[in-house]
Amino acid sequence: MGKPKNTRFETLSGIELKTFYGPEDLPHFEDFSSETKKELVEWRRKYLGRPGEFPYPRGIYEEGYRKQLPTIRQFCGERTAPYTNELLHYLIGLGEKGLSVAYDAVTLHGRDSDSEDWSLGYVGKDGVAVDTLDDFHDLLKGISLEKYSLSQTINFPAIVFFSMYLAEAKAQEIPAKKLRGTIQSDILKEVIKQKEYRFPLKHGLRLMGDMMEYSIMNLNFGFYPDNASGYHMSEGGASASQELAFTLKNAFAFIEYCLERGMNANDVMGRVSLFFNCKGTWEDIAKFRAARRIWATVGKEKYGAASYRALALKFHVQNSGASFRSEEARNNIQRGTLQCLAALLGGAQSVHINSWNETSSLPTREAVKVSVRTQQIVGEEMHNMDIVDVLGGSFAIEALTWEMEKRATDYFKAIDEMGGMLKAIELGYPQFEIRKTSLEEAQRMKNGKIPVVGVNTHSGEAGGDSQDDNEFRRIITLEVHEEQKKRLAKVKKERDQSRVARSLERLSSEAKGNANLVEPVLEAVEARATVEEIMIKTLEPVFGRWRGPGD
Repeated sequence: MGKPKNTRFETLSGIELKTFYGPEDLPHFEDFSSETKKELVEWRRKYLGRPGEFPYPRGIYEEGYRKQLPTIRQFCGERTAPYTNELLHYLIGLGEKGLSVAYDAVTLHGRDSDSEDWSLGYVGKDGVAVDTLDDFHDLLKGISLEKYSLSQTINFPAIVFFSMYLAEAKAQEIPAKKLRGTIQSDILKEVIKQKEYRFPLKHGLRLMGDMMEYSIMNLNFGFYPDNASGYHMSEGGASASQELAFTLKNAFAFIEYCLERGMNANDVMGRVSLFFNCKGTWEDIAKFRAARRIWATVGKEKYGAASYRALALKFHVQNSGASFRSEEARNNIQRGTLQCLAALLGGAQSVHINSWNETSSLPTREAVKVSVRTQQIVGEEMHNMDIVDVLGGSFAIEALTWEMEKRATDYFKAIDEMGGMLKAIELGYPQFEIRKTSLEEAQRMKNGKIPVVGVNTHSGEAGGDSQDDNEFRRIITLEVHEEQKKRLAKVKKERDQSRVARSLERLSSEAKGNANLVEPVLEAVEARATVEEIMIKTLEPVFGRWRGPGD
């Protein structure tokens, strides 16, 4: 979705568009005295700056997304690896340039599909089932990791999937330094909201740090071994300012951990990205702008980072699934469209828009196509990216941006007084704050103070929806479960059992010390050890089990 470099940017009426605008572009600017002009331009420079200038509230690129639009990265995964591979090829056919894999609950918890107590009824239900490297190979069959960046939303067993990614690149004969993508690997967020964790925080951080250290040594910038996520907190009820504060604080806690291990701030910060929700428009745009400014300022002043790559924050945006409704479900298309616009105007590097019928079923291919086309229309056809930071200088947006920053820094102070983010999480502070906000918002929605069209306002005015049942899909989970168990049984039967045992023994031994565990995990993955054998049966006896407050 790029434009030729010599493209003239203009309106349909032929008015040429500048890259960005400031007070000097207004016709009455010339009416001011020379001194006033100088003051206005200085004010703009000091508090707004230009796109691509530190601390980047107006965006991290001088020319924004005029020439190349943000990556379309639809979240995709269901049933088995071969089935999801077909879906990934379908998305590529629609014009997607970045792939994003959703794993099922069994995989996210570090369990195998044949672990009946954990897996029955959940295999392939809300993501793809991946137990071994063979599944990962099938997942990416026919997809070049050199051509397409890959994002993996996986946290507790992230080091296993990082290793699978490296092994797949090796199988494709692609040098590791050419890999691009993201692995979420945010165990702090898991404790706060999503709850897919098992180890004490120090061991979870160790695995995250091992991936970062390995990436610094072996992969180039462009691959992000940590993607601090606020999305799940926001979907669980966090306000925009809470999402901003807790996401940044999680990221900063991880950065500080890496610095304590002797890593360089420029190397680390340049390999951490963020993941935000988008529920609305103005508040979220302000949140994105404030995030960039806080990240750059803290990185420079507190951690001593100096490089552009380290200080220029990159983030992904997914629109709010919680904002979608099963009542009059096609209204979700309009919700997603406006949230997509907010993400683009806020300067996101990549975007995912949920399919309109996800509240009632897995998305149909037609619904997925609508989501992709929505992003293409908003970004490309409607020319919304032709002016960089078109809202910069708006009194409302600038005031909201400063307010977002103030509220986030207030949370920073409260957390620091508790002894830092790790201590705050162990005490349950962010969890309590999110729960309180969530309950308050639910009550306001119930009372009609937060209008939801087709639910608590304008509902029933024209009768119910007529909905074709064929547009809703369900997975027959027991059939998928049996299919995946057969796939796993075949791998276990054909693999070299002594090689698996040796690799797991090595992993257990090195986990008891201070060695980086990426290579031992990679060895186990290539021996066809399963996710559960690595995480639960080998690492858990060494690291132990821990649950946070209320879990």
